[in-house]
Amino acid sequence: MSNNAKSSKLTDLVTKARESSTKRNFSQSFEFAVNLKDIDMKKLQFSLNEMVILPNVFSLKQKICIFASGDLALRAKKSDVDKVIEPEELDSLVERKREAKKLANEYHLFLSEVTQMPKIGKIMGSLLGPRGKMPIPIPPNVAIDTFVKRFSSTARVRSKGQLSAACKVGDENMS
Repeated sequence: MSNNAKSSKLTDLVTKARESSTKRNFSQSFEFAVNLKDIDMKKLQFSLNEMVILPNVFSLKQKICIFASGDLALRAKKSDVDKVIEPEELDSLVERKREAKKLANEYHLFLSEVTQMPKIGKIMGSLLGPRGKMPIPIPPNVAIDTFVKRFSSTARVRSKGQLSAACKVGDENMS
């Protein structure tokens, strides 16, 4: 089966789902679900945690937080980022655990300078790790606008010891 045939079949299924759905008081989403077979979960430590870059951005914008300093922090503040955390603020989160927990819950995606990663691991690792939100390292001398744009249209596929995984791939407000 060619890619065009698969694509048109998928488009037909989405169109059919939109036509048959009832109007709700909230924005409904489309999810992609995968069921895995023939894997013995007792013998194999299986965990799936992948970022999939989608072709379109969701209508509800994902909140992005960047851990940066110096020039990268200045460029990040000018780009489409919701919060920039500089090293001084990161150090102050050691005493303010409640605020650190709020931060981990509030933002969908975290990006970080490579040099900040060990410090983030010590301070925020216990909060971000279990949520699957450990920061994605930003390569040096990268155009921060394109890097943020690339990750603003991502979906995280997670499966913790289960034979199924699902992620949001769109919503009803998208064309």
